[in-house]
Amino acid sequence: MLLALFTVAVVMLRVYVGLWMQLIVHELGHRLMRGLCHLPTTRIVLGDGPCAAHWGAWMFRAWPIRGQNEPPSYCLSASRWQKTWVLMAGAGLNGLVALALVGWMMRNGQLSLTLMWVAGFQLLGLLQLIPTRGPGGRASDGLFLIALWSGMRFCPPHPCGKNFVDPC
Repeated sequence: MLLALFTVAVVMLRVYVGLWMQLIVHELGHRLMRGLCHLPTTRIVLGDGPCAAHWGAWMFRAWPIRGQNEPPSYCLSASRWQKTWVLMAGAGLNGLVALALVGWMMRNGQLSLTLMWVAGFQLLGLLQLIPTRGPGGRASDGLFLIALWSGMRFCPPHPCGKNFVDPC
């Protein structure tokens, strides 16, 4: 019984850490591309729930469910291409990290369960490209991309705030 509880606790901890690693890499991808495109970032919020830690512009919340670079790139006055690059950069960096880990394992002939686990969690970042809308009207990167290129308008609540005029 004790061994079973310990095993469940270890698995839950690994999932929690894996989600954090995926979220940090994903939001870092957005932040790096924003820097390359000279777009401002006032704050990077990682997670959901109560604030657990704050470091410079980075805010860490309790649950690694979602993140955001603020203000949202969709809401900035920038070209469509700049916004597209920024929106794609989060999932892109997740994919690159996953490919790099798998490539390293194949090159060195080592099959590491830990690295495969990390690579698998990085691939979860690609799910952000699925066009969905979450609680509170939060839009996924995929939904922002569709809105950006199709002229689609958001129903209230608008992800950029109630006074925002949709640029499409």
